[in-house]
Amino acid sequence: HFCPDPGGSDWTSDCVDTCETSSECRSGYACKTFYEGRGCGGTGYGNPGDACYSFRACEGEMTCLEWTGGYCATIDCWSSDECPSGSYCVAAGSDIVCAKDCLWSDDLCRLSEGYHCDCAMDADGTRQWVCLAPGVYSDPCY
Repeated sequence: HFCPDPGGSDWTSDCVDTCETSSECRSGYACKTFYEGRGCGGTGYGNPGDACYSFRACEGEMTCLEWTGGYCATIDCWSSDECPSGSYCVAAGSDIVCAKDCLWSDDLCRLSEGYHCDCAMDADGTRQWVCLAPGVYSDPCY
């Protein structure tokens, strides 16, 4: 087991059992990827790009990035096929994450918190429009 950074604004951490797949975790838990490794963490209802206070607020294998207001995402993806519906695997700042699809519209991002819709090449080499936090940019896809 290990004690991951909880993410978001939550300052308390739960220690988690290591895992390779969600089938190794108890009911209500999923095998989430943290910066420290993969571990069984509680799941909530947060969808890709939703605000979060802790990894426990995010659905399935997503964790809570410490972006403005928290950001539910899967980290260290290799392909958009690994991402939850409505998100794409892109390089964002120093991370590779499943970022929320914004379909060319800033309106689908959290504008009041400074999020923006930006074009990014996904891990599969396809142009995608995703919601990114203030100050977080991807390699341009033009």
